[in-house]
Amino acid sequence: PPASRRVALVALDQIATPDLDAAKVLPLLASPSPLVQRTAGWIAARRPEWGSALAGFFADRLRRPPTALDELARLESQLRDLARSPAIQGVLAQAVETGGESAAIALRVMATSPLKEAPAAWLKALTGSLTADSKILRQQAVATARAVTLPKNVPAPLLAALAQIGRSSSESASTRLEALS
Repeated sequence: PPASRRVALVALDQIATPDLDAAKVLPLLASPSPLVQRTAGWIAARRPEWGSALAGFFADRLRRPPTALDELARLESQLRDLARSPAIQGVLAQAVETGGESAAIALRVMATSPLKEAPAAWLKALTGSLTADSKILRQQAVATARAVTLPKNVPAPLLAALAQIGRSSSESASTRLEALS
């Protein structure tokens, strides 16, 4: 049962057993039980040495994102919870650069991440997505650029891309205003 699995995972985590490794915990991030997923995510977030394993797991999940809304929400929540990890930051930046549904997911995660300042890799990916062919992706990128905390010295290419959207008559008025602000 999920509650028993949760207790067992927490116990193994607390006794710091070497038996609790990424190979055993990461598959639980895709468990049908939200309780087991949250517990596995909590354990994984406390293990920076699992960075490459986490990156591989989530890169794969983003290549084939879930279609059910509740599963998609859980994936976004897991990525948001792990966004402090440089490996996950890289996965999100790569997803944005790849485009498509993965990019939209990654942009939503970036926009709601708990980071105090957007990493350089995110800023570079955002800059690229502001020139994407997809109008929806450009709108999401503008919203994300507005939501993340930008560094004091915002990269000039990002500012130029936002200004270009702000001047574009093919964008909606709300997107243009958001880009300029």
